[in-house]
Order: sequence, then C-alpha cells, then structure tokens
Amino acid sequence: MKVMKRLSGVLFLSAVVLGYSLLLWRGPWWLDGNHLRTKRLEPADGVVITGFRTTLVALGAGFIAAIGLY
Repeated sequence: MKVMKRLSGVLFLSAVVLGYSLLLWRGPWWLDGNHLRTKRLEPADGVVITGFRTTLVALGAGFIAAIGLY
C-alpha cells in the first residue's frame, strides 16, 4: 500500500511537471494562437510570448514559495 501511494505521488508530480513544461512551451499559442505567428516572429510576438512565460514562471515560483512557507 505504501509503494502504491508513493508511486501515485511520483506519477502525479511527473504529470504536473510535464504539463507545466508544455504550458511554458506551447501555452502562448494555445491561448492567443490567432494573433501569434509560428514562423518569422515579429517583435510584438516576442513581447506576448515573453509576457506569458514570465507570468507563468512567477506563478510557479509563488506556488513553490507558498508550499515552502506552509
């Protein structure tokens, strides 16, 4: 029973890390794909992508900090 609980925890953590990585990588196009180019990016595209990724990293860091404070 203890092994199954640990395995489910590892699988959950792996899924969270994979999902977070995918959101960092493809998230800007999933949420704002109508306005972003996929090839020959312009500076305006970079601003949107960087802003999205910065926000996501800040939220992740805040979540980890909150867990640490708990």
